[in-house]
Amino acid sequence: MISEEQINILCFQGESNCVDYKRAQYAFQGADDAQKAELLKDILCFANAFRRSPAYVLIGVDEDESGLGVIHGIDDNDVIDDAQLQQFINSKTNNR
Repeated sequence: MISEEQINILCFQGESNCVDYKRAQYAFQGADDAQKAELLKDILCFANAFRRSPAYVLIGVDEDESGLGVIHGIDDNDVIDDAQLQQFINSKTNNR
């Protein structure tokens, strides 16, 4: 997990090949594989992109007109369980 300070820094830097903002949580709980495809696509794009630093998808953050991230947050009920997320990704990919 990253710190609040790191999140603020990432919001100030804007979207890039290392940072993506998502206003709302991905469809996951109770969703079928087709609905989960957007999540998987974003993860695989970061996994396959050349970069020298870690990549982040900031959920609950929207891009303003200047390109900076604005934190809106998400409902506690929209948090995806890490174990379920890892299991889903591992079931759809061949490599880590």
